[in-house]
Amino acid sequence: MKMTSRKVRLSNMKITLREWQSEVLQEVELKTKQEQELARMLTESEIVKIIELKEGLSISTNSFVGSIQLGDIQLSIMPKIQGMELLTLLNYAYYLHDIKIMHQSDFNLESYSFLDIIIYQLYIHTEDLLSKGVHRGYIRREEDLASPKGRLDFTKIARNQALKKATLPSRYYERNEDNLLNQVLLAGLKRCVTLVNDQNLRIHLRRLVTYLDEYISSIVLTRQIIQKAQRTLNRLSERYRPLLEIITLLQENQGIQLDGENQVMSLHGFFFDMNRFFEMLVSKLIREFVPDYTLMDQHRLRGMFTYEANQNPKHRRSPTPRPDIAIMKNNKVVKLMDAKYKDLWEHALPRDMLYQLAIYALSSEGNKTATIIYPSLNEMASTQKINISNPTSSHHLGSVILLPLHVNYVAKCLEDKSRNRKELVKYMSSFV
Repeated sequence: MKMTSRKVRLSNMKITLREWQSEVLQEVELKTKQEQELARMLTESEIVKIIELKEGLSISTNSFVGSIQLGDIQLSIMPKIQGMELLTLLNYAYYLHDIKIMHQSDFNLESYSFLDIIIYQLYIHTEDLLSKGVHRGYIRREEDLASPKGRLDFTKIARNQALKKATLPSRYYERNEDNLLNQVLLAGLKRCVTLVNDQNLRIHLRRLVTYLDEYISSIVLTRQIIQKAQRTLNRLSERYRPLLEIITLLQENQGIQLDGENQVMSLHGFFFDMNRFFEMLVSKLIREFVPDYTLMDQHRLRGMFTYEANQNPKHRRSPTPRPDIAIMKNNKVVKLMDAKYKDLWEHALPRDMLYQLAIYALSSEGNKTATIIYPSLNEMASTQKINISNPTSSHHLGSVILLPLHVNYVAKCLEDKSRNRKELVKYMSSFV
């Protein structure tokens, strides 16, 4: 009798991949409609491509890292940049304070997932905050007091509502730790307890939650609540800004934006776009360490493509290319750049990226070049150049430059930015 292969479901299957990696799980399938729908949405949102094939389940990652529970499958996508280097670069890109704590040796950062690295950031910033004292805000109170304080409520007195008692109606402001900033912090820590993977870090987070729970009220954490808390920041509460930034990161990366709808589908997991982070990192490095130039993010190349007026029956807007970075000098664009989170030393330049950069090169003035900056962990990675020529006349039209950003070197320099400033200026100036 001929044997036929059957797809199976493995219970509690853990899959760990790197970004820009593909794998086929042989004879594995998604059984429920909910799992299939989640896989479809992750694929359409270009977070991670999950497709059921005849031979099994195909998973292809890109620039998103994180983890998600897909039925019995626990999928984790790890960044190539890890440990203290990743922590240093995140601190720098997101304007977080580089805090050193005495018990850093208690945590094995090299083995942490990206999510645990983010949660660790919130933990050490909270420890630092508590060591200096939490913010105490003024809360308005209205009470009938035997020993009045603040201002008397003469309106109530005039109505004879208080003269029959041995108390007087008072309005006063009381300094109290149970304010919105601390409520958001507590809610963020509670969220982290449910998300964190490392057991040791979870224990430390629970200790903080137990401590704050004694005098801080619990709230439901939403984007609107976080934004409201951010609007209350002032000179006295500025210490909370990095905490709110981290909580915002965690909140915004736990859902999928539904195309064409103002809705977000919650995930049983967390995904973070490393491409967005890398753009922010490159942009800040150039702004801070490349003198005599200015930088414009998402510069629009207006007028490059235009619909013919009498041949646009759908009245559509003309496409407008937007390079990630435009380098300016004397109010004139001197170089167009894109920052892409894909190691183009280890991987070939994808055609869509090449065509995009070719358009930027041909639209630029002067030497007709465009540059793509990518992260590399390989110290041997160096500049690559692709020439653009007319295929009929072989006439040179322009060039695309591939420049590696050696992230480990940059992270090492940023650990002591003031001491290594000259090195950073010299290194980053070579990109322009």
